[in-house]
Amino acid sequence: MTSASIAVASSWSYGIALLFYVAFAVRIALGWTRSPRSVRLAAAVVATIVWAGACILASNAPTALTFLLVNVADALRYAAWFAFVATLMRGPEAELAMRPPARWPAAPQSR
Repeated sequence: MTSASIAVASSWSYGIALLFYVAFAVRIALGWTRSPRSVRLAAAVVATIVWAGACILASNAPTALTFLLVNVADALRYAAWFAFVATLMRGPEAELAMRPPARWPAAPQSR
């Protein structure tokens, strides 16, 4: 195997991951409901998209800067996924406690 064939294989591999995570991000955006879990899931998916893009860049232009970018994106990706899993482990009661109170529009004063 040559370095060019490895670059092509890794570009395809990370490209497929990027494509599916973009599709997942679109699905999340279409069914968006604001909650701590959904915000953390969206952040983890976006971090994974950035990581896959950085890996494609590093496989095609292997420099110290691109490898640093991959490592930073990977650390952020792990942090985002761990934060999302932590919200899942807290249970549904904790999510309700983290939500801000509902705001009701001011009712008109009757005279």
